[in-house]
Amino acid sequence: MIMKTSPNDISNNEIMQELKKLSADVGTLKTDVGVLKADVGVLKADVGVLKTDVGTLKTDVGVLKADVGGLKTDMGGLTARVGGLEKFAIDAKKEFKKLSDKMDVDSEKLDAGLNKMDAGFALLEKSDQEILETMNSYATVVDDRLGKLEHGQTRMSANMVTKGYLDDKMADLRSDISHNTRRQIEKAIG
Repeated sequence: MIMKTSPNDISNNEIMQELKKLSADVGTLKTDVGVLKADVGVLKADVGVLKTDVGTLKTDVGVLKADVGGLKTDMGGLTARVGGLEKFAIDAKKEFKKLSDKMDVDSEKLDAGLNKMDAGFALLEKSDQEILETMNSYATVVDDRLGKLEHGQTRMSANMVTKGYLDDKMADLRSDISHNTRRQIEKAIG
């Protein structure tokens, strides 16, 4: 039996090479996804630490404000007790007021900066999710292509002529040729 091949037929070796390449690509993608997940985990942990540090800073600012308020009260008492230091106390009150106002402004700036950081981290988490979704869809496409290749290989294996089959047919053909040759020799001889 003679098998005809077309220019579009693909050899088993080519199919196996493509399957190996796709398998390696899928393994690389899985490794990359694991690395991305680990990086996201580290970023989330860092965000938690930053939030804790911000909370500590806010508490420290509150303590400083309370301390400034206590100092203002103390200054008022000193003014009453020391008549000659009144001008100094007034100037000190003004400076503490400026510092308190500056601390209020700095605290507001810090809050605004932290809000921007929270928004940035939210965008980062959304971006990570988009990357994971894209990688998932790519992996689905690769799985579909692998399924098609496996189906093609199964179909090709089912239609393939085996060595055993060809050996049997060659043996039958030799037997037929040898039988015909004997018959013609016997006819010619006798």
